[in-house]
Amino acid sequence: GVRITDGGLVVTAGVSTFSAAIEAEDNLTVDGQLYVASNIRHTGDTDTYIEFTDDKIRLLAGGKGILTVQESSVDTLVVNDGSNNCDFRVEGLNDEHLIFSDGGTDTVGIGSAIPQAKLDVAGTFTVSGVSTLASSGGITTTGGDLYVGGDLYIKDDLTFDEFTATNGNITGILTAATANVTGTLTAGLIDGGSY
Repeated sequence: GVRITDGGLVVTAGVSTFSAAIEAEDNLTVDGQLYVASNIRHTGDTDTYIEFTDDKIRLLAGGKGILTVQESSVDTLVVNDGSNNCDFRVEGLNDEHLIFSDGGTDTVGIGSAIPQAKLDVAGTFTVSGVSTLASSGGITTTGGDLYVGGDLYIKDDLTFDEFTATNGNITGILTAATANVTGTLTAGLIDGGSY
């Protein structure tokens, strides 16, 4: 091979082709573009590299696909390409786990380092527009209240163990197909169902 030991290798013009390996013990400076056929590998750690194929770049560490960027009919950026137990974290100015995806539990945390649900938000949560909450097991709040700042529309049955408005009546309209009340109900207006 060719070995360069003093001052690095400087390529300033033209195309140079070498049929043997080139080792540089100092910096390698290219004044222009550097072309590789397939991979850029880390010395002594051959399973950590950047792989180039047509319209696709993959970053692998320890032989595991960590990041893939591909140009296609639908361009994609995939984190954890290969379905590994790989976590993904976006840090904020004051929040180390501003966005956190736990690859081992398939959960996402917003401000949560250990998400306890598919989406776990530590802090306030604001939704604008129309939202749909669908669950065969219902919607449950544990240790807290559910606040609705506007009208609450229920498509199917509405069941209460106890429903009390302690600071006055409900402001707005509660719409339900059937309201089954097993406790106390204090409300300003019930529309569209029975109670």
